[in-house]
Amino acid sequence: DIMLADNQRLLGTVEQVLQASRTREKQRLMNLAEIDMGELLTDTIKTVRGQQHLSEAAIRFSAPGDGIKVLGDKTELQTVITNLLDNAIKYSGGEPKVSVRLRSSGTKTAEVYIKDNGIGIARGDLKRVFKRFYRVPNVTDTAVKGTGLGLAIVRSIIEKHGGKVKAESKGEGKGATFFVQLPRS
Repeated sequence: DIMLADNQRLLGTVEQVLQASRTREKQRLMNLAEIDMGELLTDTIKTVRGQQHLSEAAIRFSAPGDGIKVLGDKTELQTVITNLLDNAIKYSGGEPKVSVRLRSSGTKTAEVYIKDNGIGIARGDLKRVFKRFYRVPNVTDTAVKGTGLGLAIVRSIIEKHGGKVKAESKGEGKGATFFVQLPRS
C-alpha cells in the first residue's frame, strides 16, 4: 500500500511537470468546443470525490438553472478545476468543507468560486501562489506534499482561454477562495 501510494504521488508529480511544460508551448493548439460549465464542474467534482474518498457534504456545488457555456478545451478546464479542488482539500487540514459556486456575470462572463475552510494564505503570498515552483512557507503544515506547479498551470490555462484567476484569503487559518473568470461563448 505504501509503495502504491508513493507510485501514485510520483506519477502525479511527473504529470504536473509535463502539464506545466505543455502550458508554456505558445503554438500548442487547443481542442476548442462549447462546454457547459455546470456539467464540467459536476463531473469533475464527482471524480475528485471518488479519488479522495469524500462524502457528498465535503464538496458542495451550486449553479443557476440555465446552462453557462464557455468556448474552451475541456481537458484543460478539467485540469484547472481538479487542481483547485485538490488544493482546497489538501490544505483543509481535518474535515474538508469546500464550496463550489458557478454564476454568470451578465452575458459575457462565467465565474467559478472555489472556497475552502483550510489553512488560508497570508496577504503577501496571494499573488505569488501562481508562480512556478512557489510554495507558501507554512511551518504548521509541512506534511503537505506538492511541486508548486498546480496553480501556475491553472493560471496558464485560464489565461490561454482569455480568462483571469485570483486568490483571496483573510489570512492564515481562515481558508481561501479561488476565483476563475472565463468569457462565455
